[in-house]
Amino acid sequence: MQSSTVLAELRALAQRQVGVLIAKVFEQADNALFDMSQSIISSTEQLDFLGAMRDLRRQRRSVEEAMNRAIADWFGDFQAPRPPQAESPLEIKADALSLVDTEVLDDQLAAERIATAVEKRSLEGLGLFALGLGKLVDAPAVGIGQTPMAPIRVAETFSQLLRTAVVAPKPRLVVQKLFERVMVTDYTASLGAMNTLMSSRGIQVRLPEPAIRRARDIAAKARREEGGPARPAPAPEAVRGEDGEQPTVAGGGQGGWRRPHGGFTLADGNEVPDAVFSAMLDVFANYLKGQRDPSGRREGAPCLSQEAALDTLSAMQADPPQSLLVVAVDPNTSVALPLKRELLGAAIAAGRAEPGSRIQLADEQALSLVGMLFDTVLDQGDFEPEIRERFVRLSVPYAKVALLDRRMFAHKSHPARRLLNAIAEACEGNHAESKADRELLDSTIAIVDRLLREWKDDAEAFTAIEREFNATVEQHRRRVSLTEKRTAEAHKGRERLETARAAAALELSSLLGGRSAPRPIANFLRHEWMHHLTVTHLREGEDSEAYRKATSAGVTLWLSLLACERGADAPLGITQLLQPALSASGQGADEARVLADEIVRALRSVRPVDTAPDSAAGAAVADASMSEFESVPAAELVAVAVPEQVEGDVEIDVDPRAFLADDLARIRALEVGAWVDLTDASGKHQAAKLSWVSPISQKMLFVNRRGVRLCALTAEEMAALMREDKLSIREVDSAFERAMTQVIGTLKSQPVAAVAHSHAIH
Repeated sequence: MQSSTVLAELRALAQRQVGVLIAKVFEQADNALFDMSQSIISSTEQLDFLGAMRDLRRQRRSVEEAMNRAIADWFGDFQAPRPPQAESPLEIKADALSLVDTEVLDDQLAAERIATAVEKRSLEGLGLFALGLGKLVDAPAVGIGQTPMAPIRVAETFSQLLRTAVVAPKPRLVVQKLFERVMVTDYTASLGAMNTLMSSRGIQVRLPEPAIRRARDIAAKARREEGGPARPAPAPEAVRGEDGEQPTVAGGGQGGWRRPHGGFTLADGNEVPDAVFSAMLDVFANYLKGQRDPSGRREGAPCLSQEAALDTLSAMQADPPQSLLVVAVDPNTSVALPLKRELLGAAIAAGRAEPGSRIQLADEQALSLVGMLFDTVLDQGDFEPEIRERFVRLSVPYAKVALLDRRMFAHKSHPARRLLNAIAEACEGNHAESKADRELLDSTIAIVDRLLREWKDDAEAFTAIEREFNATVEQHRRRVSLTEKRTAEAHKGRERLETARAAAALELSSLLGGRSAPRPIANFLRHEWMHHLTVTHLREGEDSEAYRKATSAGVTLWLSLLACERGADAPLGITQLLQPALSASGQGADEARVLADEIVRALRSVRPVDTAPDSAAGAAVADASMSEFESVPAAELVAVAVPEQVEGDVEIDVDPRAFLADDLARIRALEVGAWVDLTDASGKHQAAKLSWVSPISQKMLFVNRRGVRLCALTAEEMAALMREDKLSIREVDSAFERAMTQVIGTLKSQPVAAVAHSHAIH
C-alpha cells in the first residue's frame, strides 16, 4: 500500500481521535465554568466565568474545525516537508526577535508543561509512532517532536485557539487544566489506535528492549506523581552547545557546575525549575549562539579552567576592580562586560591561564546571565548609592555560585536567590527616613560585607548567612505589616467620616430645600444637628434606630418652625427633643439650656402678628424677627467626590476618563497584595502595593515598601495611568524573578548581535 494512502488514513483517524478529546474537554469545561461562577463572590469574576462558558459554546465548532485543519497541515508537512522552522514559539530566530506578551508567554509555558506530562505517560507509544512513520516514508530517523501528532503541536495549537475563544485569564486557566487532564489520561489510547492502524497496514516496528523499559519506568513514575508538576522537557537540538552537549545554563536538576575538588549544592535537588527560568532556555541559548561571532574569541584558544576561574573570582571578591565598581554610579555601564573581562585578565596576570585564553562556554553562559541579572536589579530598583555599590560587589560571589551550582537560576528556594530577594526587599525605596529604616540599611550593609569577607565556596556558610539576614528581614516585614494595617485603618476611618458627613449634608439639604430660617435655628441645624447625625452615623450606622431618632429631631424642629409660621404655638417638649444633639456637640447643661431657649424664642418670633396701623409695637417686633432670618444654602451634591489630596500622597497627573476597557478589566482583577510600578507627576518611579479596596468608594489604597500610604486611586484612574505607560502590573515581586523576566524581554526585543556586543569580551 502506498505511503500516501496510509498517511491519509492516519490523518483521518487522528482528526477523529483528537476531536473526541476536544469534545470531552468542552463538555467538562461547561460544567466546571458554571460551578466556578456559582462559588465566586466577586461579581466581576462571576461574569468572566459565565462569559467564558458562553464563548466556549459559541466557538466550539470553530475550534474543532481549526484543530482539524491544523492536523491536516501537520500530516501534509510531514509528507512534503517545508523549509525548517522553529519547533517551539519560544525558539527565537536571530534576525526576528520580538517581545512576547506576558499572557502569551504564560500560555506557551502551559502548553509546554502539558506536552511534557503527556510525553512522560506516552513515551513508548510515541516512540513506536515515530519509528512507524520513519519506516512508512523511508526516513532514517524521525524524532518524536517531528511527528505530526507530537504532544507539543496539539497543546500549543489548542492553547492558541483557546486564547482566541476565552479572553479572561482565570477561566482560560481552568479550561487549560481540564485539557491537560484529558490529554494525560486519553492521549495514549489515541496514539495506540494510530499505531494499531499502521500495524494492520504492514508497518511492523519494535522499540529496543532498553528503550521500552525506560519508557515504562518514566510512565510509572509519572503515574505515581499523580499529576504533580513535571520537569521541563530536554532542550531541543537547537539549544545544545558545542559537541552536542546541552548548555549548562539551559538545564536544571542534579548535574551542573561543580567545584572539581568537592561539589557545591545549595538547592533542593528535587525542586522543579520555575516557569520563568524554563521560558529563558531557548531565548538565552539563541542569544549565546549570536554572541560567539562578535566576541572575537578564537575557537582554538586555550580555555580558562573552572578551578582557575573560581580562584580568580575569590581574589576579586576581596578586592573588586574599579572598572566593576563604576557600574554602581554609571547607569550606562554593564556588570557583565567588566566582570568577564576582569576575570580573564586577572587570571592571566596571576598565571592561572595562558595569554590569549578564553572562558569556557558553560562558564561564560553563567557569567553573562549573572551580569544581566544584576544589571536589571540595579535598573529596576530605587536604591541608595551605598546599596548600589554593595549589589555590584555581590555580583562577584554570585558569579562563583553560578559556576558552582546552576540551580540558583532554576530554583526559587535556592539560598543565594532568597538572599538577593531579601536584600532588595529591605533596601528598595529605603532612604533611611526613619531610625528603623536606617538600622535596616546598616544591617544589610553589614551582612553583605560579611558575605564578601567570609564566604569562600562553603554551602553551609552561605545558607547560615541567608537565614540570619532573613530573620532581620522578617522583623522588618512584621513592622511594615503593622504600619500597613494602621494606614488602611486610617484611610477606612477617613472614608467613613466623609460618608457620614455627606449623609448629614444630604439630610440638611433635603430638609431645608433652599429656604431660610432664623439664625438660632439655622445655626443649630448646620452645626449641632449635623454633628450629631455624623457621630450617630459613624457609631450606629445609617439604618439604625439611633440615626432615625437623630434625624427626627431636626425634622421635628423644622416642622415646628413651619407650624409656627402658620400661627401655631412652639411645642412644649422641643427642648427635650433637641437635648441629645446639644449634648453630642459638647455643650454643657447651662449652654444647652441657653441654646434651647434661643430656639424656642425664635419659633415664637415667626408667629404671625397683628398688622393693623395702630399696632406699631407689633410691626417693630415683626421687623426685628425678620432681621433674625438668614439664608441657609443647600449642600452641593456631585456624582463623584473631588479627590482629597492627603498629606504624603504622590501627585498623579492623569485624565481618569481616558482609559482602555482591557486595562480597566486587568485593574479590577487585581487582588490585595498585588504590586504595581507607578510613575508620579514628577516622573519618579515607585513600587506600590495594593493594600485595601474601599467598599464605599471602590478606591484602591496603595502603600510603599514601608507600609506608608502612597495614594488612593479609582480603577479608572489606574487604567488611565496604564494607557499613558505610567503604571504597570508586576507579575512577580521578588527581585530575582523580576530580573529574569526582564532579561527575557531584553533578549527578545533587541537584535542578538547588539545584545551580544554589549556583553562580549573585547
